[in-house]
Amino acid sequence: MTTPCSPEAEAEGASQFEQWARMPADERMAAIGAIKPCDLRKVRYGWGVRARASQCAPEGDWRLWLILAGRGFGKTRAGAEWVRGVAERDGTARIALVAASIAEARAVMVEGPSGLLNIGDPTARPTYESSLRRLKWKGGAEAALYSAAEAEMLRGPQHSHAWADEIAKWPNAIETWDNLTKPVVRTGGR
Repeated sequence: MTTPCSPEAEAEGASQFEQWARMPADERMAAIGAIKPCDLRKVRYGWGVRARASQCAPEGDWRLWLILAGRGFGKTRAGAEWVRGVAERDGTARIALVAASIAEARAVMVEGPSGLLNIGDPTARPTYESSLRRLKWKGGAEAALYSAAEAEMLRGPQHSHAWADEIAKWPNAIETWDNLTKPVVRTGGR
């Protein structure tokens, strides 16, 4: 089984699901039948078999990843899966989730169909503390919601990572971006 960022998938550009769908039925059944029982949860809930190569974070040490695409591309799912991956790999991660408003951050990034509460293995999903605007994963990682309309709220908190959604819609975009990126620089994250 290829991963979405493997050379095979990069050349193909298709997700593993899309590659299976293109196979003749007998080959598809053989490929799916070869999946080990211990990997079935990864197939059912994992991003690795669903993501197209263009939805994967870049390899290596990077500071900024921009997805500039139209409706239906899967930008929200790609962002949420990246955040989920960071949170599951690093229990010390402190992640900023920034949208045009708190209502949008909650409705899209957290509770939406591709939001953090609706992706991945249900047993590993974070808890959402709405009064604190915070998500907490079992491993210790946390994500805080911010509104670009309240740029000053980003002054001071330390974040190792950030997901900035729909930046073109942000009120106070420059001030919000400046306040968001300065703390990230201090902690050395993304």
